[in-house]
Amino acid sequence: MPDRWIAQMVRRSTQPTGIILFASEQIWPNIASLEHARRRRGFQNVHIIHTDNSLKSKAPAVRLQKFCLNRYQQVAELHEIKPDPQTIHDLLLQIIDRLPGNRWIINATGGLKLMLVGVLSLPPSDAIDIIYR
Repeated sequence: MPDRWIAQMVRRSTQPTGIILFASEQIWPNIASLEHARRRRGFQNVHIIHTDNSLKSKAPAVRLQKFCLNRYQQVAELHEIKPDPQTIHDLLLQIIDRLPGNRWIINATGGLKLMLVGVLSLPPSDAIDIIYR
């Protein structure tokens, strides 16, 4: 294995991990991401993005936030946004820039299609893994 790959694997395994979730009625893919991350290396922070739709996004976001607190003793930060690509893109960069040493898992499963466009417009980075199921 080339030395740069080994260095990258070591760096990835020691970086703190943050998780960004998109809240929707599809709550189980988000819980699966949290559980998987917890088992692999744990996580230091959780950000839950939701729209102002009370039933389909905001209420599931609050449920996820309570789940994080009860299951992991982890406070999840909620972010209410307009579901357009540029708003998503800008918010993701703000979150990522606040914690530059973090490794990021972004589960875009719960987001609307336009929100996914914002996620996919992020610049390529070895520190970001995007999940869509």
